[in-house]
Amino acid sequence: MLSWHTKRMTTLSVSAYGDHTVPGSLRRTIRASRAVRAVHDEPGPCGDVAIAVPLPDARIATVLVDVAGHGQSRSLLASSVSSAVLRRLIADGSPAEALAAGDDALRAFPDDLPYAVAFAAILNPATGVAIYASAGHDLAFTLDRDGRVYPLRPTAPMLGIPLTLNPCDALVQLPEQGCFVIASDGVGDSRPEGEYDFFGRHRAAAAVVRALRSAGDPAHALVEAARAHAGDRLCDDASAVVVHCSIPAVASPPHEPAWPALKLAG
Repeated sequence: MLSWHTKRMTTLSVSAYGDHTVPGSLRRTIRASRAVRAVHDEPGPCGDVAIAVPLPDARIATVLVDVAGHGQSRSLLASSVSSAVLRRLIADGSPAEALAAGDDALRAFPDDLPYAVAFAAILNPATGVAIYASAGHDLAFTLDRDGRVYPLRPTAPMLGIPLTLNPCDALVQLPEQGCFVIASDGVGDSRPEGEYDFFGRHRAAAAVVRALRSAGDPAHALVEAARAHAGDRLCDDASAVVVHCSIPAVASPPHEPAWPALKLAG
């Protein structure tokens, strides 16, 4: 039985204006999907939390937290850390400030493995800009309409290590008709038993592209593709958040395919 305990599609439409004159307003649609699947198909929450929520000013807050360990026994710690991160974002804190709040919550929690990787971002559909902070998070990238993948590098070490955490923010321009993708190592490190053929960034991007071409849920498809790659099993809790930006087809050059062959950049 599938155990998708956090999965939601959110669609927002906002008017986006560039620095140059455009005929009327350019309507940009932002669709955010998220999915979490526990290892061994355990029901209920687990050690991964994936969040994508609209803020009152039409921006989108995204959070992904993956605490050490897996399964339902890690859900309380994961929930505590992710809640601290999200509260800071909602209070208009920067993603770096939000990760610092998550680190504080992690250190205050009585736990034998007080470590976590985390990612927080604020996406502004009107400007097409995202500000993010990444604490040791590996699988994060933007994907443009031509299939190019641009990794989003970590801006801080993982949470909970015995060092003062000084996270910083990074800014990235969201591609028009492109994607903002983050996933836990349960996705990126998924591999067949006894092998070292990790799922990785390339396969993750391809799974997102396939889902968009078929009008599917890209976060759900990403986690499921990682599971299939490992032989219909997971070695760890797996989660993903995918934010897809699109503009009306009339604003694109005629006859230009939306998702041609996948390429890797950088």
